[in-house]
Amino acid sequence: MLKCAERLVLRRGWALLVVVFFAIASSSFAAEFDIEVGHWVGKSEWSSGGHFESCMVSEHNDKNEIFILKLDRKQVLTIGLFEKQWESVPQIPLELIVMIDHTVLHSGKGWLQAKDALFIRLKSVKASLSKFESGKFLQISAGDQSIVFNLKDSGKAVAFLRSCLRQGLRSHKNI
Repeated sequence: MLKCAERLVLRRGWALLVVVFFAIASSSFAAEFDIEVGHWVGKSEWSSGGHFESCMVSEHNDKNEIFILKLDRKQVLTIGLFEKQWESVPQIPLELIVMIDHTVLHSGKGWLQAKDALFIRLKSVKASLSKFESGKFLQISAGDQSIVFNLKDSGKAVAFLRSCLRQGLRSHKNI
């Protein structure tokens, strides 16, 4: 079990991710993006001290639900979903299935930060990125609820993530 202080740090960390994800997903920040391909936008994230943190790409579906794929400097791959109202209690892990083109990519827990903010950490980064790169659609299901995203142009978005990570890690080592 996590100690109270550890839980507080985790909640604050996820809350910060929510703020960052919302800022990136907002179209009013379009001038700050490093890439725009179809419905996809992406950018690198740097700390206030100039250290490389992560690369993110986002896409929205026809219901204006937002999908974000984040690859951080430790090569942890996370999915963030926003604007979908999930029927679960926030702050509690949610059992779900992540599929690309009917192939299960992840079956296990996701973290519901708020009713409209779900995070999923994917385990196999290389295999997951390959699936995203060539996939046609992404489906995430929790119980009888489901959300679907078209992965058109995702190959270019994944190429950006890979390139961004390489450049960020190179720059990070030179600081």
